[in-house]
Amino acid sequence: MQDPSTPADPGSTPPPARRRWGCRLLRQNLARAQAQAERAAASEDELLQGLQGLVLQLQAIADGLPAHGSARDGLERVMAHADALLARASQPRHGAQTDQAGLVGRWLRWWRSRP
Repeated sequence: MQDPSTPADPGSTPPPARRRWGCRLLRQNLARAQAQAERAAASEDELLQGLQGLVLQLQAIADGLPAHGSARDGLERVMAHADALLARASQPRHGAQTDQAGLVGRWLRWWRSRP
């Protein structure tokens, strides 16, 4: 037996029930998108922290090398590049906030296009 709160064909339900069904679907999709965004952010944070740890280890190695050796100069160039990557990766991304807004917009366009 089918649950009456989740109609098989939303087009055959009365308008208030269809709205409830659509709102429930929207909430579920938004929750799913938010959970995915949080997992991606946590993974990105972990990656950035790991890179920062590597840079600190390289700095410790460079500190043990002679002040003007080619090995130290090479390590300092690599660390400068890694620092630039860290700075760029640490900046907030504006597209991350619009993912959910895009989902809502697509859903609203779909909803309005229905008969």
